[in-house]
Parts: sequence; C-alpha cells; structure tokens
Amino acid sequence: MKLGNPHITETKQSNSATELTDYFSSLAIAIDLQSDATFVIDTNGIIQVWNKSLESITMVDRSQILGFRLDEVSKTLLYLDKPALAELVLANKTSTHVGYPISQTDQNTFTCNLKHISSTKQETSYIVTASKLYLKNSLAGVIQIYKNPNTLLEEELLFDKIKTERLRIAKDLHDELGVLVSTQKIYLNLLKEELKSNQRCAEYIEHSLDISNQTISACSRLTSKLKSNSYQRNLAQALQSLSVLVNSTGMLVLDVDVDDAVGTVDENTQTALYKIVKELINNTLKHSKARNAKITLNLDADKVNLFYADNGIGFNTQNRTNTVSTTGLTSISERLDSIGAKWQLKTEPQKGLQLNAQIVLSK
Repeated sequence: MKLGNPHITETKQSNSATELTDYFSSLAIAIDLQSDATFVIDTNGIIQVWNKSLESITMVDRSQILGFRLDEVSKTLLYLDKPALAELVLANKTSTHVGYPISQTDQNTFTCNLKHISSTKQETSYIVTASKLYLKNSLAGVIQIYKNPNTLLEEELLFDKIKTERLRIAKDLHDELGVLVSTQKIYLNLLKEELKSNQRCAEYIEHSLDISNQTISACSRLTSKLKSNSYQRNLAQALQSLSVLVNSTGMLVLDVDVDDAVGTVDENTQTALYKIVKELINNTLKHSKARNAKITLNLDADKVNLFYADNGIGFNTQNRTNTVSTTGLTSISERLDSIGAKWQLKTEPQKGLQLNAQIVLSK
C-alpha cells in the first residue's frame, strides 16, 4: 500500500469491496487525528473519509455527506473549489482546467490556493493539496487536504499558552494550597500540645501531621515539575505515537529509535525536534513515494544527534524546479537553524534522502 507510485498502471476495480472498506476505515482513523481539514474520495468520486477538522470549518457532519458523490455536494459547500481539486485529479483534468491555477508537485500530487469567505465575511486562505492513493498497486482514490498557512503560527501560540497556564497553576499551588496546608500543620502542632496526655488523640494528630507533610512535599514536587521543562510528554513516547499513526495508514513503514535521555533536554529544543521530525515525515508522505523511513534520535554528552532517511525518489538539488523550497523542506531548515543545529542533507534522484543534524546544548 503506497501513495502516488508513478510506475503503477491504474485500475479501478482490482481491489475487492472488503479490501477497500478496510483500507478507508483505517485511513479514516488516522486522518481524524490530523489538524488539517481532509477528505478522501474513492475511484467513483464517492466521499469515503471526512475528518473532524473538515466538519468544524464546513459545519457539515460526516453522517450527512459520507457515501455521496463529491460532485453532487461540492456546489452546495462554499469552501470547496468548483469542481474540487480531488475531482480534477481523479479525472486527470488538472492540466486543462482553467477555473483556478493548479501547480503540479509530482506525477500524482497537485496543489492550488483557495480563499473561503465565511457567513460572517471572514476570509480564510488555504493551500489545497490533492494526491492519488494506491492500494496493492491499484488506484484507490484521492485525498484532499486543506492547510491553513497560519497553522504553524497558531501552533506556536498554543505552546506559549500551555506554558503560561502551567506557570499560573504552579503559582496557585504554591500560594494557595501550600499556604493552607502549612497553616493546617501549625494548628495540628498546637492541638498536639493541648492533647499530649491523650494517647489516642496524640496518635491521630501524628498521622494528620504526617499527611500534611506528604501533601506539602507533593505540592512542592508538582510546582517544580510545572515550572520546569519536563512538563512536556516524553519526546520518545510522542514520536512512537506518531509512528503508530503513520504506520496505521499503510502509506509508509516508519521505524523510530529514540533515546529516552533526549527528553531531558530543554523545552525549546524538544519542541523544535518534534516539529522537525513531523515536517520530515510529512515531506516524505507528500513527495518522496518512499516505502520506508527511519528516525534515530539520541543524546551524546552535550549534543543531540538526529538522523532521518527514506528510500524515496529523492531529487536533484541543482534543479530549480526541485529545490528545497518546492519540496517542503524550507521550514525544516529554518527550524534547524533556529536551534543552532549543524546539519547536512543528502539526496539524489532515485536514491532517497538522508538528513544528519547535531544540536550542541548550551551549558
């Protein structure tokens, strides 16, 4: 199962109904977890996948649209280009359509820009990508993705909001809960002096004091964790979860080998590494036609080593039509530069891609 193999002879009926049903069901689970609005049509133009993000921007529930032909409903949904890019890709009419400009990324992937004006007159721009999907060397359908150029900015703002909120909670724990428990402990000590002649009461008070001490210690630990960089989920676990998601699509076999110690580096570096890996995987899925990819991430003294490779078609870095910019690697290089990484990209036509990067940690 793979995405966009240019050497495949397209056939519409070679996959059984059961195979296609299972394929689209697995695809729907993975796509529903994505933030980009996405739908999938089969070779007959029937809508098979409609994710939650698309529901939110169109206000159309999947139960109202799954099983319908896209060309029957697209004219009633203002967010859709008319006809939708996926329809043109399926019908191989992208080169003749003049309704809006379409650019070709590779033999099976096409993009265009779309502006949507909501009922409140708010305009939103999208970069629309439509790619052919293959199952067992036969065309299974087309996936169309709406990517908001502001997504990365929104993601950065979200991280900032999370950090601010955690610092607020840490302050509240220290200023309110910590003070209350400490005051309670003072009163318990006073009560202990008053009732020291009563053996049973003295035992109860000792237990209460012990609980108060444990509560203060727990509050202190939580406050420290919330203020520190360790609040992020373990980077190794995050990347393993990402690999499970990617592998579930059947488009790529992704192997992840991450040293748990990487989770001890500073927050900004962890965040950047996660985003860099996501961009690399996204680039592989969209452009490389790779069947396999490998991620290795480890901590060596004061240096983080990142290695990424896929066995895709690669590209000629000297060819201006296949520059880093057009293959979606610009944001990766910018993120690497932002954390002071020393990196090297190796790729040639039909020889895949390799990225080696080293990030020296500040002491």
